[in-house]
Amino acid sequence: MPRKPTPEPVIISLQLQRAASKPSQRGSGLPTDRRQASVDEFLQVRSLSENSQKAYRQDLKRFLEWTETDWPQVSYGQIVQYQKFLIEQSLAPATVKRAMATLQKFFRWMVDSGYIPKDPTSAVATPHDSHSENTHTTALSPTELAQIYEMALAGSFPKRDTALISVLLHGVRAEEISALDIGGYRSDRLQVRTTQVISQVPLNDQARKDLETYLASRTRLGESLSDSCPLFLSYSRRSYGQRLSAWGVRDVLNKLQAATGFSLHPHRFRHTFVARLMHQDLDLHQVIALTRHKSAQSLSRYAQESPHPA
Repeated sequence: MPRKPTPEPVIISLQLQRAASKPSQRGSGLPTDRRQASVDEFLQVRSLSENSQKAYRQDLKRFLEWTETDWPQVSYGQIVQYQKFLIEQSLAPATVKRAMATLQKFFRWMVDSGYIPKDPTSAVATPHDSHSENTHTTALSPTELAQIYEMALAGSFPKRDTALISVLLHGVRAEEISALDIGGYRSDRLQVRTTQVISQVPLNDQARKDLETYLASRTRLGESLSDSCPLFLSYSRRSYGQRLSAWGVRDVLNKLQAATGFSLHPHRFRHTFVARLMHQDLDLHQVIALTRHKSAQSLSRYAQESPHPA
């Protein structure tokens, strides 16, 4: 009986076989970026048109490219810096406003979904909301502050005026400065009285040095200092030696304004203080405590300030 013909051998590549048996990573459901996974979920649960979803995705992609911070660690200060970054890109105001609105919606959803404990955008105002309030109120730059101190030192009452500037740069209002007594000065902080509240305002080294120099000069002139004495005195003809009033604080700044050419008023120093805090990237609740604001919403007008490092 004739044999059947032997079939030609088929050579199977082991390399190809191994490649074929290797499980595919595509569609495995393992996100390569947790942040992007949150964005994808946010867009999936919203009923958005194709154009709206595209705009949302573009806005969030821009933020992801700007920072590598994980969502729970994004801070209020970063949001403020990001808004400043958008404005510096010469984007249309409407584009900046839309981008910030997208971030606010996203972070509110993240909080509501339990993914993060707090919303870092809660106190950030859009450019449209804050434009009218910030047009004439901007933070003072280090160069401007150096000139202000220089003019204060060249004035008639250099020790008092430099100490006054240093206290103003801690966000203390003119009315609060007028109410300060020596007893409220505790070497590293001031006890600031408002209507029914006493707040502790920590002082930096510059303010402590300037206050000590000013008080020492008063002692050398023969004044007997006690806790009930005003921390700042008036040296005008009508009220010499009396408590410096809020109007007196403004009068000092008016003279410095004439000497420097800068627009100066007490609240501009407060804006500078808040801008510095934002630059330090502090937690929102820390900023509220240090500035003595009642709520996050009352901080919103400062969101457009250009922070200057101290």
